[in-house]
Amino acid sequence: MLDVYRRSLTPKSIVDVVPAEILQALMQGFYYGHRAGMVLIYDDGINSKGRPDLKQLYPTDKDSESRGGFEYFNPFCAEFRKDPSRNQMCEACDIQRARSNYDGTTLAIRYQCHMGLIDMTIPLRVSGKVRGVIYGGQKIADDPVSIAKINAQVTRKAKDKETHLNRLTGENKQTPEELDAFEDRFKTFASTLQSTVEHFHERMRVNAQHEALLEVSEELGRAPADNQEAWQASAVQLLNELSQLADNAPVWLLARRGSRYESLAVSSQVSQSGLTLRVAHLIDTPLDSAVRYSIRTLGELAESLRSGTTCNAVTLLRSDCVVSAMETASVLLLVGIELNKLHEGIFSGCCQVLSYPAGITLLFRRLEEQQEDHEQSTAFAGHHLKTPLTIAQWDLEEALEIASTDTNRGLQYRRLLQSALTQISRGLSDAKLLMATADLNRPTKINVSEILETLAKDFQGKAKRRSITIRILRKPNSPVYVQAIDYQLRVALSNLFDNAVKYSYENKTVDVSVSVIDTARSARGKTQSFIQIDLQNYGVGFSEKDREELFDHGVRISTGNPTREREGQGIGLWQARTFIESAGGTLDIKSVVVVPRANNSGGMHRVTVSCHIPKAK
Repeated sequence: MLDVYRRSLTPKSIVDVVPAEILQALMQGFYYGHRAGMVLIYDDGINSKGRPDLKQLYPTDKDSESRGGFEYFNPFCAEFRKDPSRNQMCEACDIQRARSNYDGTTLAIRYQCHMGLIDMTIPLRVSGKVRGVIYGGQKIADDPVSIAKINAQVTRKAKDKETHLNRLTGENKQTPEELDAFEDRFKTFASTLQSTVEHFHERMRVNAQHEALLEVSEELGRAPADNQEAWQASAVQLLNELSQLADNAPVWLLARRGSRYESLAVSSQVSQSGLTLRVAHLIDTPLDSAVRYSIRTLGELAESLRSGTTCNAVTLLRSDCVVSAMETASVLLLVGIELNKLHEGIFSGCCQVLSYPAGITLLFRRLEEQQEDHEQSTAFAGHHLKTPLTIAQWDLEEALEIASTDTNRGLQYRRLLQSALTQISRGLSDAKLLMATADLNRPTKINVSEILETLAKDFQGKAKRRSITIRILRKPNSPVYVQAIDYQLRVALSNLFDNAVKYSYENKTVDVSVSVIDTARSARGKTQSFIQIDLQNYGVGFSEKDREELFDHGVRISTGNPTREREGQGIGLWQARTFIESAGGTLDIKSVVVVPRANNSGGMHRVTVSCHIPKAK
């Protein structure tokens, strides 16, 4: 997809960057003005021997009738070159000097040609590489050593014109001051020529960049977003090509989902693809421009990358795109290197191009998840309504049993039937609440302290039956608030209270604490306040290897001791984490052994559940 852009970085030759007629027009101004021989030697690719295939470009075409040939060369050189075999000697000398410039073995501007005259060369670069050498000079230095060398070469190579060439040598001598002045003018001209090459090359690169981005857009469009396999293959291909531009550094494509950016695709250098970054940590990354970070300044990012690859620095590019009237997609390109500024444009453009199909991809994924949620809703409803309806069932069964044995106990019938009616009413009320969730999915400002106090009172009855005490040990002096969907937060915290009581041993305590903490959220020093809620109980625990599975839907971890098993469907923790993360928070759980397991005893664990929810402003 990026072939045309890569070719623009390394064009076949310098005349593919700046047309030959423009280069000749620039050379003519200096050539005619200073009556100095001039030639541009450039490569036209690599020959069969692996060396640059060098070509020559003169200010004018040699067969031009108006100003062709060597009319404006130094008179000595013009006379010497009239003989084709001698002209080949001069051209071979120029080629040899050019190769030393290409190889980097020559740094000096001045040198003596094969005849002893002073010539000057300055390399011209494209993308930092020598792609041409500009020649100027044919100057005769006014010093005895140089004159003697020239005369000796004339005797050896042009004996038939010795008298004439020796006379021209004497007539065209230049002082050191004159040579220095010419060198300064030649440097200025070469600088202008280099600037022209850079300007034309930048225009070529930008045009190629636009063409490449169109190709990227078309290619991603050919892979429909609802075909995850095809879209993923196209995205990975693009990331691999971007990686080549970034010295084979790893490249990630991440898209925002709630409070995190999650990996959508990665280049082939990345051994693990499950990278996630907090939105709060990257909130200061500007749109459509590159931001470079030292890994040391992004502790969380460094930790995330450590298991997958090694980077000393990263570059982030972020782009947002309106996908629908209700949806804005936000994507990140993360490059595991401090990106060369030359490539910022193509990376930023690819990030922008990726934002729309990535957003569409997320929409399709969300539809799939909604389908899964729909299938899980029955389990959720059963979990939420099971307790009141089960109690009602027991009461009705008891009433039927009494009715079959004693017809004189009408008062007891009424009490039991009234209890059944109350419990069924509760279940129906909850069912109606579930049906109305479409109207309740709006976050509101909620008093966390009030919810916790209410739940502590609600669960006191269940706790007392097992001699468990619920204590609120620590809370802020004034009420603290979070922004969340009310029923979701209540259900999440209710599930945590229920688990704490359920899995506690008898005669123990469930301790609740609430605090406000400040957590660094960006490399620029900004912070965001969070509400931390901790629930701690003593009883049934779990091993570290089972910890993450506790949050999976429908998963329950066996204690290995039948007397310590508890009833449940494996929904409560999964539901609690889902609802808390939807509020931009996190939920974690830890289990520490305080009494080791012995004989048939399951031991005792201190289990701590911790929630962090952003504090409402």
